[in-house]
Amino acid sequence: MFHRTRAAAILTTLALIASVQVAPAQTPEIRLARQFSMGYLQLNVMEHHKLIEKHAKALGIPEVKVSWQITGTRSDPELLQHPFKVEEEKSKDERGYYLNPDAYGQPEDRGIDWARNRVLMQRMKDRRGQMEAKDLKEQTRNQ
Repeated sequence: MFHRTRAAAILTTLALIASVQVAPAQTPEIRLARQFSMGYLQLNVMEHHKLIEKHAKALGIPEVKVSWQITGTRSDPELLQHPFKVEEEKSKDERGYYLNPDAYGQPEDRGIDWARNRVLMQRMKDRRGQMEAKDLKEQTRNQ
């Protein structure tokens, strides 16, 4: 059963790839939904083994961009009371600060928490420094 389902998924994908008309300087793009159930297992296998890219290359389409989009719906009470916002406008004071400064190669003090409460964040940083110095002193003493 799995082999037939997998073969059907591959054949469907190959038919999709073969039907793509590509201009000479354009890279074809295929967008697929990524879901987490047994019904989508064959697509997960295709993604993991990059089967679409491999079969496209075999058909003479060397560069295919494959995008896997995760979709889902939540309707639990928590989300209904506090809806998730994809983007929020930052206040004037928070502009230039990051939710995750490490991801952007920025120092710790460019984190959004520093914009919101600089004094507390500085105390926490100082305390971490003191604890690290104490740990280093103990390690040196134990050697």
